[in-house]
Amino acid sequence: MKDTGADGFRLDAVKHIKMEWLTDLRARVKADIEPMSGQHFYMVGETFTGDKPTINKYVGCDKLDGQFDFPLRMQMAYNVLMRQGTMTELADFFDGNNNYYNGGAAVMSTFIGNHDIPRAIHLAEDTPVWNNQWADGKDKAWDGKPGLPGGAAAFERLGLSFTMLYTTPARPSCTTATRSGCPAPATPTIAASCSGPLLGRADLALGHIQDLGAIRAAHPALRRGSYTRLGADADTMAYSMAGEGETVWVALNRSDAGKSVGGLPAMALKDELSGETVDGPTVMVPARSARVLVAP
Repeated sequence: MKDTGADGFRLDAVKHIKMEWLTDLRARVKADIEPMSGQHFYMVGETFTGDKPTINKYVGCDKLDGQFDFPLRMQMAYNVLMRQGTMTELADFFDGNNNYYNGGAAVMSTFIGNHDIPRAIHLAEDTPVWNNQWADGKDKAWDGKPGLPGGAAAFERLGLSFTMLYTTPARPSCTTATRSGCPAPATPTIAASCSGPLLGRADLALGHIQDLGAIRAAHPALRRGSYTRLGADADTMAYSMAGEGETVWVALNRSDAGKSVGGLPAMALKDELSGETVDGPTVMVPARSARVLVAP
């Protein structure tokens, strides 16, 4: 930490580490690092499972601050990228997930793609390459590797998933391959699959994520606010993030057509993504996109 200025650690494969080692590490961080840095040292773990109790047992004041939220990733991949089930299902999952880990005190890391699972862009294609959000991609690791999808739709769906990550509780994680819409299965082809520049359609996802980062930085409610569900149906979902003296409203639409989303305040609202001003309590959200709304 002294040499690099790092703010924290990512601990891989936590379920294969003895708990005593983990608690000793936290004790040493508190004793040796935090007095020197003057700030909390964030530690996040990776436990590749859909079992929430297993993920949770490694989180606490004497262990990890949080873990990578695999159950949430899989639910988002199913409902948003693959367009299976309904957005009401996703809203229900959020309701039970936001305060689950360490009684709501955990700072979880949310994500839509990493090196252990196939590129999220392929689940977002009009016809997903895999029909299971838990697929490991090894069936195409060497032969038949998928290429960059045509058209903008898959990149817009990927961007929609990142809108959720950047406007809901937790600390979003974004790998280089995912934010660029990089094609290919999971490792071992990670280096070869990202060897050249991705231009044109892939810039849709990257530019969108850069915009989301700026919006998140400008609005503390998105980082430290409280989540409230406002409504959901088959293809749309709305919620607010309130705190730090402000409220941000978010309306999402996974459909391939524009949809009206209600449950918003009856006032003029500025969309931080498009710059438009729209009038609540119901707004039109274009296909495969979102509105991040604030009081003008």
